[in-house]
Amino acid sequence: MWPHGERGQAIQIGAVLLFGALILALAGYQAFVVPAQNERVEFVHSQTVQDHMSDLRNAIVSAPGGQTPRSVSVQLGTQYPARAVAINPGPPTGQLRTTGTDDPSVEFGLDNVDATGETGDFWDGSTRTYRTGGLFYRPNYNVYTRAPTTAYESSVLYNEFPSGTVALSDQTLVDGTRITLVALNGSYDATKAGTVSPDVRPLSSSTRTVTVSDDGDPIELTLPTKLDEDTWEELLDEEIDSGHVVDGSVSVTDTGGEFETLSLELETGQQYTLQMAKVGVGTDVTETDEAYMTNVSKSGSTVPEDGSELLVVEVRDEYNNPVSGVTVSADAATGSLDDTTAQTGPDGRAAFLYDAPASVSSLTEDTVNFSYTGAPGTGFDAAEPENVNMTVEVQNTEAGGSGGGSTPFDVAWDDPDGGSNKRYEFDVEAEGATTDLTALVENTSLTSAAIDDAEVDFAVNDSTIGTVSPGTDATGSSGEATTTLSAQSNGLVRVYATTGGGASDYLDVNISNAGSATPVADGGVVYAGQNNGELSTVDTGGNIVNYGVTSVTATGPVEFDFVGGGDTEVPYIDGNGNLGVANGSDSVTLVDSNSYSPGISSSKRLAVGQAYVDGSGKYRTDGGPFVYFINGNDKLARVDGSGNVEVIDDNTGQPLIDTAQAVMGTGDIDDDGTVELIYVNSNSNFEYVESGPGNNAETTVLGSSPTLNTPNAVGEPADFDDDGADEIPYIDGDDDNTMKYVNGDGAGDTAGSTTEVVRNLNNEIPVGVADRDADDDLEIAYVDSTGDDRLVYFDLDGTRTFVTDSNGDEVGAKTNTGAS
Repeated sequence: MWPHGERGQAIQIGAVLLFGALILALAGYQAFVVPAQNERVEFVHSQTVQDHMSDLRNAIVSAPGGQTPRSVSVQLGTQYPARAVAINPGPPTGQLRTTGTDDPSVEFGLDNVDATGETGDFWDGSTRTYRTGGLFYRPNYNVYTRAPTTAYESSVLYNEFPSGTVALSDQTLVDGTRITLVALNGSYDATKAGTVSPDVRPLSSSTRTVTVSDDGDPIELTLPTKLDEDTWEELLDEEIDSGHVVDGSVSVTDTGGEFETLSLELETGQQYTLQMAKVGVGTDVTETDEAYMTNVSKSGSTVPEDGSELLVVEVRDEYNNPVSGVTVSADAATGSLDDTTAQTGPDGRAAFLYDAPASVSSLTEDTVNFSYTGAPGTGFDAAEPENVNMTVEVQNTEAGGSGGGSTPFDVAWDDPDGGSNKRYEFDVEAEGATTDLTALVENTSLTSAAIDDAEVDFAVNDSTIGTVSPGTDATGSSGEATTTLSAQSNGLVRVYATTGGGASDYLDVNISNAGSATPVADGGVVYAGQNNGELSTVDTGGNIVNYGVTSVTATGPVEFDFVGGGDTEVPYIDGNGNLGVANGSDSVTLVDSNSYSPGISSSKRLAVGQAYVDGSGKYRTDGGPFVYFINGNDKLARVDGSGNVEVIDDNTGQPLIDTAQAVMGTGDIDDDGTVELIYVNSNSNFEYVESGPGNNAETTVLGSSPTLNTPNAVGEPADFDDDGADEIPYIDGDDDNTMKYVNGDGAGDTAGSTTEVVRNLNNEIPVGVADRDADDDLEIAYVDSTGDDRLVYFDLDGTRTFVTDSNGDEVGAKTNTGAS
């Protein structure tokens, strides 16, 4: 026997034991470590997908007032980390689907809801029900078996565990005296390990709200739910404490279906603001139809004999939102209509021009009926939701006529020409788009007989040529009452002044060169219309010009004639991403987003000016005029009226501006007597291009410039404090959405320091600069969502004033586009 023959067995046994230990370690790793790590991956994904579901919920509840579909990414499943020596199970999946939307019994309802006027024909206290449903996400994890199902219903997102539910959001159904209801429509079902992006598409949405109250019994809301009564009472706790939701009225009833029914009652004797919308997700979505019609024009307006008045009605669906493409018919009992049918536009409105009889012997009431179910005729019932009835008071405009005899005093126009032929030549190109007209009321049988505090009504015979505002004014001690005539088109318009005593006078005004009018005068504001995003301006007299360009996403101020036609134009970016300019009669595309390869950053505000960098890298301020914009490569670019586009650069091969996030325009920010081109740089600071040594273009950061949370929430440079240096208005999202302006290097100011105007605004959006109230001080224009998306302006002391049209109505605007 060999003396060392057993040594090989020991090595083999050691190797076997080592291999066995390795196998046990791998088995333990596979059995314990891998599941623990994978459970951690699944848990993190569960948190992530809850955030995604929160985004989806927010897209739904924010639908009222929105017109644009929102695509929301939801990561249904996840992936485990790759492993070299262990095995992962198959990747976990998840399911996202609608629930209840195909069940007619799943609906929300309103009962005992009453409204006034024509809207009350629909909201008459009867029960209104609306199909809806919910969304839920259910994970299929391999290890994390305690993961919740995340669900959305009736404005609330919550997690559902076997042991109960946990709300992840507040409710938005009732907020003080505001009721907001959104119906969910469509069919969606997706199961996968990857990401899906369902579109939330507004099917019925606008900024329309309806003022409602109870009909004597409490307003009752009923909604489908899977949450229990205790959860709903907790969600509604603030509203119960405030008394808006009746304490003890919240109940959840089992109706035997997939959903139970939540019921709650609202405090009686209150006026509530009701806003509703319908959104679609996935396929099988259904559009809405017309449900009722209401009047926009005030019934009972006064028109002189042989005069005209624009009568406007609005067709709405059951969600109180406008319906386009509906044919409305109308009929006048005594007067006539230029057209007896009209089709509703995107705002749901149809307009009819009413022509009063040529002569009436006394004050005469005429009746005009409207219907979208056919021509009004025998059997017309004004109380039906599809019908509207308006009255028009036709005045006898001969002196003494309406009074039935001699008048207590006389009214006479003060002819602006200084003549006595009752005719005035109004040249818009020379005088602007508006002119003030004054009427004198006096007792002609007495000397020094001016009549104080006499009410004078103003009207025109053709509002398509000219309009007056205000429609009524009271005389002062001088006996004078004044209105403003706004030119709408060329032609002859007769302007009437009448008093309650029957005295009257007329002035024929011949309007010329209306097409050459500056679309918005000093103090005017540019904005996008509230309903269809139409490019619009409103001047200090409340006169609104609509430019026919819809779905506008960005605007700029009105300062220059870009195309050489003699008119100043409004810059804009339309819904197709094209950059153009428009005046009162035409629009011109300057940059086509399809042919300009970098593309256009379509949501960034526009600016105007004459500053540029020439071919040798010199900074100049005598070019253009230009519209400045941010292109798709985040470069500051300019375009002139001929469509020539150039990036602002030093033209020496070195980039002058690396990245620009927004542009404010030109202003003398450093009080050197020369304007600079100001923008927001890549660090979200204020920066400007100026002339350096040898007039070469160079960039400078503005002092200790603040860092902007939202770079686009800025406005045009202007000298707010009269210190010789321009300031830049902006909204500070890092400081309670405070409107401020950043100071230039003016007398007594530190460049980059800020001055606060007003705090706690709702949105970080572009702002405008204008002297709205003609006090020689600048104000800052803003779209205020707390005022139902209305244009407002702020004095520098923070005082808020709503912008109104020529009828005194607040002007609605699209929030995200802001103001210029």
